Amino acid sequence: MAMRRNLLVLLILLVCVAPGFAQDAAIQVSAIEIIGNQTTKEWVILRELQFDAEDRVTREELDRARLRLLSLGIFNNVRIDTDDEGVVTIQVSEQFRYIPVFDVSPVEGTINDALTKPGDAMKILVVTFGAADINHRGTSALAAATAQVGARTGFSLDYSSRWLSPSLPIVLRFGGRAVRVSNRHASVLGYELKSKSEVAYVEVATRRGAPSRIGLQFLY
Repeated sequence: MAMRRNLLVLLILLVCVAPGFAQDAAIQVSAIEIIGNQTTKEWVILRELQFDAEDRVTREELDRARLRLLSLGIFNNVRIDTDDEGVVTIQVSEQFRYIPVFDVSPVEGTINDALTKPGDAMKILVVTFGAADINHRGTSALAAATAQVGARTGFSLDYSSRWLSPSLPIVLRFGGRAVRVSNRHASVLGYELKSKSEVAYVEVATRRGAPSRIGLQFLY
């Protein structure tokens, strides 16, 4: 009787522990299927996996790949599943690509000053507006164009990409900015009238998620 009880306890323990072993066990990847990428190119997703067909991966490695895909900032949700034949299925839900950019901030005084003196509002406030594409051409690159009116006028163009190419794990970021300061604020800030600030920049660095974040930035 005692032997039967011990066998029953052992069987229960095996049933409880087995799923843990199965979760940690590596699987042989036979194929990778991607579902739901209406805009995003497949190579963008495959680069974040860090494994390929015929490789052995654990559940933990699959979870890390899922987090890397979410860190791109272009997906609402990412799900990675496997079947008994080693097929890894990656299902993504893409965010809406285009987002508006809008901001109002005072250069001198407060927003309340602008509200109490509507005639001087555009001398006090800087209004920034524009739009950004968070998944430009399906490459997870960010492209944005904004303009400023009011106490400061100018424009800003930005482009940042997680990859220089599908085969090189580096970031290439470049853009330009041109901002003009109004006559009134030029005198307040000690600049010449209609002062201009123009910057062109290029940054090359190792990608996010790499062991190191080393790079160079060139300004002109």
